[in-house]
Amino acid sequence: MIEELIDIAIHEKDPEQVLYWYDRRPKSQFGWQWVDEDRVAAAVEAYAPDRAVALWKSKAENLIARVNPSAYEEAAHYLRQAGVVMAREGKQQEWVQYLQGLRETHARKSRLLEVLGRLSGKPILTKR
Repeated sequence: MIEELIDIAIHEKDPEQVLYWYDRRPKSQFGWQWVDEDRVAAAVEAYAPDRAVALWKSKAENLIARVNPSAYEEAAHYLRQAGVVMAREGKQQEWVQYLQGLRETHARKSRLLEVLGRLSGKPILTKR
């Protein structure tokens, strides 16, 4: 019933309760009980921007781990949301460092680098 309680808290626009129930979701044999982290992040972004950013980053990183170009595009959606919140919170430098870290970690994934380049507005390759 955790998902329903989270839905009620989202509907009532009560981000404190959203996080309360999200943090208490039980573990199943396959990991945490499924909850739509995107909805949770959107519901709490004004109340707890760091938690929202962490949820979107986690979702994006899980998609990147699939090593699939369509998953990279989906990951870009969540990264874009995280970037907007980080910019609003005055954490632009942290955002730039995060994207750079992703580029370094996944340097061999050329399609991902293209997606990350569109997010940052920087060219994929630089002249020497």
